[in-house]
Amino acid sequence: MSHPLTDAPSARSLPDLVALAETLRQTAQALLAAGPPAPVAEPGDAPAAEKPSEVRTYRVPGYIVEEERILLAQHQVQSWQEMFDKTCNHLHTLIFLLQHFETARAWTATP
Repeated sequence: MSHPLTDAPSARSLPDLVALAETLRQTAQALLAAGPPAPVAEPGDAPAAEKPSEVRTYRVPGYIVEEERILLAQHQVQSWQEMFDKTCNHLHTLIFLLQHFETARAWTATP
């Protein structure tokens, strides 16, 4: 039976993780500073004025459509909007985790 301390990663690899965490934290801060979060519509908000509809037609080569299908299948979504929503949610989660990384690190550092 091995001891838990012997199974831990070597001390040499830990600074790399700390540097990576710091880089991710700085990136999250830069993303937050880039602009305010998108406003969330309240259920009671008045609907925007109705704009006239417009129909457009585009010709797209078949290989591009196939690449789109493959990309959507890889992300397990049915539309581009779903894929962008998932990506946005992943970014918000990453930012939230990185914001609280310092707090969690401070808790583990105290005896």
